[in-house]
Amino acid sequence: MYRTGNHQRAAEFVQRTSSESDMEEIGKAQQKVIARLIREWISSDANRRQLRQLLDLPTDADMPGEHRSLLDELDRKLNQ
Repeated sequence: MYRTGNHQRAAEFVQRTSSESDMEEIGKAQQKVIARLIREWISSDANRRQLRQLLDLPTDADMPGEHRSLLDELDRKLNQ
């Protein structure tokens, strides 16, 4: 889906803006774009593994269907 360079740049950006005060400095529109991109990236197992490695994230168990449906609902509301 995305080239490794794009993942690397995105991971570096997320790491730089991971604190709450940094997130407040970027606009709501930018936050929505970042959230949408991350959701898109984690939609496949390969991308999730690569992002975990780039962001040095702990590995979680697969998300239960109930949580997935809640995230889908949040996405729908966000896109309204």
